[in-house]
Amino acid sequence: MKAAFLQLRLIHGAFILSWLLFYFADGLHHSPVDKLTGMTVPLAVGVAALSSISVAQTLRQKLVIAPAEELARQPDNAALLQRWRSGNIMQFAFAESVTLFGLVLRLLGTSWPVAAPFFAVGLLMLLLNAPRDPSRQF
Repeated sequence: MKAAFLQLRLIHGAFILSWLLFYFADGLHHSPVDKLTGMTVPLAVGVAALSSISVAQTLRQKLVIAPAEELARQPDNAALLQRWRSGNIMQFAFAESVTLFGLVLRLLGTSWPVAAPFFAVGLLMLLLNAPRDPSRQF
């Protein structure tokens, strides 16, 4: 279980690194600011991001928290360990998707104040959903 936890920490670090790369990729992109004049597209992308956050939190309960509680009692259960690992990776992917929504908005020409909350929420989700060792959690 320790090896799986360390591997998951490495994957989490890779997701944080990719968040930084998305941030810097935005800085390399030179499009006219406010090319996208209406708020319809940013609002639609915001709804998509909110649904992504909602699904992530629902799956967190089923695929991360519940298996972690069981792993604390049964540390040798390979099926639970795999479910816990995949749940954590899905959490990282959902957090990254919120950041990608912000990057897409920037590529479409929205201003930084419109896209910045997507980047911030994506990073916050990554940091708050860092993997925790199930053997020490409960």
